[in-house]
Amino acid sequence: MLLLQFAAILTVVFDIPVARQVICFSYFTFVPGFIFLKIMKLQELDLVEVILFSVGGSIAFLMLSGILTNELSLLGVSEPLSSISLMIVFNCFIFLGVFLAYIRQKDATFWENRRIEKSPTAYLLLSIPIFSIVGAIYVNAYSNNLLLLFVIASIASLVVVGVLSKKLLPSRLYPLAVFIIAIALLFHSSMISNYINPFGSDVPAEYFLFKFTQDNGRWSSILPFTGFSKYNDMISITILPTIYANILNMDSQWVFKLLYPLIFSFVALGLYQSWQGS
Repeated sequence: MLLLQFAAILTVVFDIPVARQVICFSYFTFVPGFIFLKIMKLQELDLVEVILFSVGGSIAFLMLSGILTNELSLLGVSEPLSSISLMIVFNCFIFLGVFLAYIRQKDATFWENRRIEKSPTAYLLLSIPIFSIVGAIYVNAYSNNLLLLFVIASIASLVVVGVLSKKLLPSRLYPLAVFIIAIALLFHSSMISNYINPFGSDVPAEYFLFKFTQDNGRWSSILPFTGFSKYNDMISITILPTIYANILNMDSQWVFKLLYPLIFSFVALGLYQSWQGS
């Protein structure tokens, strides 16, 4: 954990392209929640449950810690949601969490005697989101949706294969298949334009408040304009995207087009896991 923390800090300090985005997103989206599981001694979880609880716990950690960091403005910090302030606060909390986890269970591990089996089918599944992204880019460049139609046909075929043949699609790959399908369907719509697609939703208003928070470097409960208070009270569309955009040094539009669909795809995996248990 400390090695991952050190790697994340280095990518931010030296602003290493790609590595900063990949390492910091993976680190802050999985590690805080995983540490919480270790502190709580939840050792009887399978791999899917560990991933889901890690992501959910990490998102909650980012939002709650983001609110706390935002209150540094009361101490005279003009931009408490800057990347420097966020990294200092988050890493202090994570370091404390690692220490508590080590004290709580020094020898415990989640994956003792568990191996992730390699499968050609799994590699084939991983290609579906790639085709979805490439297909969306192809539509933007050439106004041709053949690749996206191929992706949709592949998803439909995958569902049929999963129902009819457990040999071609083993049940142990169902969680991966559900997650892959969710990513492909979300990316095929979010990537279809060079700009944010509202699709009749409240995304433009949410994006406006996110940019307002990011440009100010802090979140304020009092807005200089009316009509947006119900959105401004949701830290998931003000503080959370600001955290990702600043720490990852990522364009604000790509936070909504790339990161949020990726995070939301875990909802489908969580629903599958819940229904499977029932």
